[in-house]
Amino acid sequence: MVSRPAAVLLRRQGRTARLCVQDPTRTGESVELGWDRPVREAPDPVGILATEPRPRLRVTRGEACVTHVCEAALSR
Repeated sequence: MVSRPAAVLLRRQGRTARLCVQDPTRTGESVELGWDRPVREAPDPVGILATEPRPRLRVTRGEACVTHVCEAALSR
């Protein structure tokens, strides 16, 4: 689930996931993502909105035309 147009790349490695999000509309607005792996923590500007029944994250980018890259810690 992605709340608006976005290019998303997710690469799992062990107990972390590297998340890259790009806004092709170049507005710099937030994007909400859902995925099927438990998330333990995520650094700013990624917020964990919900953990049940499926984790949802919000990526808040302050600048248009910028790819946001972060690493999130997975629960299992």
